[in-house]
Amino acid sequence: MHHVRVVRESDKWGKTDENDYLMDFVTKILERSGLGQETYVPEGLHCLPVEQTMAGSRKETEEVIIGAVDNLFHNTGISPSDIGILVVNSSTFNPTPSAGVIAVDVAKSLLQVHRNTYALVVSTENITQNLYVGNNTSMLVTNCLFRVGGAAVLLSNLSKDRKPAKYQLVHTVRVHSGADDRSYGCATQEEDEDGVVGVTLSKDLPTKFLNPKIKHYMPDFKLAFEHFCIHAGGRALIDELEKNLHLSVTC
Repeated sequence: MHHVRVVRESDKWGKTDENDYLMDFVTKILERSGLGQETYVPEGLHCLPVEQTMAGSRKETEEVIIGAVDNLFHNTGISPSDIGILVVNSSTFNPTPSAGVIAVDVAKSLLQVHRNTYALVVSTENITQNLYVGNNTSMLVTNCLFRVGGAAVLLSNLSKDRKPAKYQLVHTVRVHSGADDRSYGCATQEEDEDGVVGVTLSKDLPTKFLNPKIKHYMPDFKLAFEHFCIHAGGRALIDELEKNLHLSVTC
């Protein structure tokens, strides 16, 4: 928090009367975020002034991807030469952001065509160039929720892997609602009123029907799952999921 305050009060951005209020806001969000002391921000954001460069973003992505893939190969005993399909999903750094669900679906489709091989799916986000230092509270939330991290998943269509595999991928379901302006703009990278770039998480993330007479069908997921781990994509989203799924919260 001291480092964030120093960054905000640096000559580049200037000291504002709102700083104390905004720092209190960020502190409250962080305290409720559930992030522990072992989470990381990129090396460039530890510097003064912060280094939000393309080179820094590449370094963050390389460290995350290589670390996740090395760990996967170590845990599975699979050799990199055994991989026949590679799908990499990157968000906020790649000029064409993509999603992890799409990446898994692509790997699944390729495995249906290419037999007796492995598909490696690597998913990561990049935050080096996405530290927000403006005064818009809805954009400051992203500073509190996102940290360095990534995941590597190995998918196989080899019959010998049926028994040792942790899961069987039976179905993948994707619904594209990008034509809806609320869906399209629910998470947007844009300039705030002062021209500072940041990511806005809107309250439209849990999209609802406009016609109140239409009842939104919600399956009873508790018949299939005992526990849920919800992506911490903002308090409004978590509250809406808790309400719609009739969940109780445990820590």
